[in-house]
Amino acid sequence: MSELHTLVAGLSWNEPATASSPDGGRRRRQIATGIGAAMLSLAGGAPGVAVEVGQADWAADDAVAQENMFNSAAPAGTGYVMVPVTVSNGDGDAVVPRAVVSVTYRAEDGRTFSPERQVVPADLDEIAELAPGETATGNVLFAIPDDARGAGAWVVELSTGDGAELAFTAL
Repeated sequence: MSELHTLVAGLSWNEPATASSPDGGRRRRQIATGIGAAMLSLAGGAPGVAVEVGQADWAADDAVAQENMFNSAAPAGTGYVMVPVTVSNGDGDAVVPRAVVSVTYRAEDGRTFSPERQVVPADLDEIAELAPGETATGNVLFAIPDDARGAGAWVVELSTGDGAELAFTAL
């Protein structure tokens, strides 16, 4: 089962969408590009896992180059974009952020961009297991074409561990 939600700054999605929702069970809200952080949480009556998407660094080429001398430059016509993602575990079980959180960028024209594999400062994928009550922030890196920047959306997917996934979009 998969549901799509669009984030509103400061809003937690703790209650499930219902068939009486205006769009037949999908909840959608929007925040304007550049508003900053947006919160979402996955919870089934318990505190669950909360994810905060921070303000993106749309000019991260220098940070990537300085982090590791073996990092590749962004491909021609693209630039590196780094977005901080904070994961909080309020649940009863330990979680590994890279196993439960997935972030992509969807351009206004529908193209989707997955994270790049370079050495970056405070990489989200390098965060170890979070015990209940712990929070950690890590960066996710993208190479986004110049013509796709700014008007797109960050898409965050959370895996519930029971086979269900929820997808949230921050515009």
